[in-house]
Amino acid sequence: MEKTTFLTVQRILDRRNRKGDRDIAHFHYLKGMLACGACSAEVRASRLIYSQNVGNGGTYEYYLCAVKQRGKCSLGAIRMDDIEAAVAQTVRLEGLHSAAAETVRQELSTPMASLQAAHRELKENLRQHLIKLEAQEERLIDLAADGTMPSDKLRERLNDIRLQKGAIKERLARTETHLGSGAEKVLAYIDLLESPGDLYASISPNIRRDVLSAFYERLVVHVEDDAIRLQPISTEVNDAIHAWSSAAEATNERASHVPAEGSPLSTTKRDNLSIGLSNS
Repeated sequence: MEKTTFLTVQRILDRRNRKGDRDIAHFHYLKGMLACGACSAEVRASRLIYSQNVGNGGTYEYYLCAVKQRGKCSLGAIRMDDIEAAVAQTVRLEGLHSAAAETVRQELSTPMASLQAAHRELKENLRQHLIKLEAQEERLIDLAADGTMPSDKLRERLNDIRLQKGAIKERLARTETHLGSGAEKVLAYIDLLESPGDLYASISPNIRRDVLSAFYERLVVHVEDDAIRLQPISTEVNDAIHAWSSAAEATNERASHVPAEGSPLSTTKRDNLSIGLSNS
């Protein structure tokens, strides 16, 4: 490395290592998941960004609106601890009652069985096609041995058959994987919804990010009367399962005329959780 290049790199590293420097990139498992509610109310899209400052007493971590520095947002900085507590409580409210989860499993069993049957039929058709291609390949090899077909034409047909065989084998592999994992993923999602709060509290930050991505497209953060209110924008799968559960629960309640204990939270409750801000 040239001396001038070395000195330039050292100056850059020195600037970045200075106390309180803002050029360092910080990472947090909620990064990219949070949207600004104040900007949303103004029909303006803006994310909350994670930041930290070092001051008297230690390091302060917080989220603030990305456009606040341009004077276009009224939302103040929100402590990371407050955001994390609100998100954890929101995840807990995603939980389905055990009876509701079991109802969803039962409702899913028929379409899942039909889907698996269709995949098995596709797999068998692919296998039969592969057997026919292998038979054609054997006949062409016999013709090559007899010398009854021009070599160029023979080579072309053999290459075509081998390409088809390769494509079918790839489809068979994908079908096998999909057949085994598809149903497992759906059932695992239902299991997750039975006690998401306990799971979320016990897992590492990286895995928390995966759980949040399964539940939400994003979380819109509002601050009202010194309290955080999260407005979850759910994934299609999450919305569908909760809608399915609510419909099944309503049907059961109409049939029994008795509200079920521990029934799942309504969409209104899930969308209107408020958590008080810390005083400090």
